[in-house]
Amino acid sequence: MGQTTPVPNDVLLAPSILAADYAVLAEEVERVRPECDWLHVDLMDGHFVPNLSIGPPVVASIRRHTDLFLDCHLMVTDPGFWLEQLAEAGADLCSVHVELGDPTPLLGRIRELGIAARAGVAEALRRDPKKVHLTLFVKVLAEWSREEAGLRRLGYTPGGESK
Repeated sequence: MGQTTPVPNDVLLAPSILAADYAVLAEEVERVRPECDWLHVDLMDGHFVPNLSIGPPVVASIRRHTDLFLDCHLMVTDPGFWLEQLAEAGADLCSVHVELGDPTPLLGRIRELGIAARAGVAEALRRDPKKVHLTLFVKVLAEWSREEAGLRRLGYTPGGESK
């Protein structure tokens, strides 16, 4: 597993690998490493959201090249299918979407695998918040394939100053 980053009371920076050049992914991870706390890995199946992205083999490849905390966001119709594979690949945290139903069994399975668990904010507040390690606030639409557009909307220019 990656470095054990304590969950602080303030904001963590976790850039998404969706904004990376996959042909040089290890170099891209190393490039953002000094500026980030975690690395956000979006797994999309083309069903839950229309985009198709990476899976456990890419998570395993990233893990071989970094000790950054790997924050895996499962935008998939069957997150339970992927949990063991992601644990073996080196994921540090897995988040599931509450739109799929009661996440309690999935959150329990995630914790059993030794991974931090996360669910959507509405669900985390409505259910027992002690069962969730962290809450994900999504700032861009799931259909977007690059974080950069969302960062620009928030007034941040990659490589530049916040506005």
